[in-house]
Amino acid sequence: MTDEVFVRFRARYLETGAALIDEDFSEAYEFCWKTLDWEQKAARVKALEEHFDEFRADPRFVPKPVKFIEKEWKRPLKPAAQKPETAVDRLLAEAGHAESRRFL
Repeated sequence: MTDEVFVRFRARYLETGAALIDEDFSEAYEFCWKTLDWEQKAARVKALEEHFDEFRADPRFVPKPVKFIEKEWKRPLKPAAQKPETAVDRLLAEAGHAESRRFL
């Protein structure tokens, strides 16, 4: 038996495209979700929404629900990809003129 919030959480989690099975969610519910109070459950749901695009972009790296509920919900999102360094940037940095790049 599960609660309505967990049912919605499970459905949204599956929308990430991760390869999960029913037992993954049963374990998460029994060992983690049932022990959470309302605020903690709301925090996990909010965190899933914040991580959703990241998870959907690469479902191979979506943690199992039990791991997400236990601790992964607190982890920071991946930082935005930085612009790759160009050959000019490297040359200027080696010459000690990294600041000169803004004038090019």
